[in-house]
Amino acid sequence: MLMLFLLSYDLHHAGRIIEIGAIRLDGLNQVTEFSSLVSTDIELTDDIVKLTGINSDMLKGQPS
Repeated sequence: MLMLFLLSYDLHHAGRIIEIGAIRLDGLNQVTEFSSLVSTDIELTDDIVKLTGINSDMLKGQPS
């Protein structure tokens, strides 16, 4: 069993995390996955929006 953890950050604002995710694998088979956006009080730059597909409106109301 292998678990991978994934993070998306906004490097322009001190590396703020804007998304977390995890995938559990059994061999090459995906067993389960988790993903959540993370709220931030900083407006995301156009470069981050283009790179991640995540915009500031998507982060409003998410866990912090």
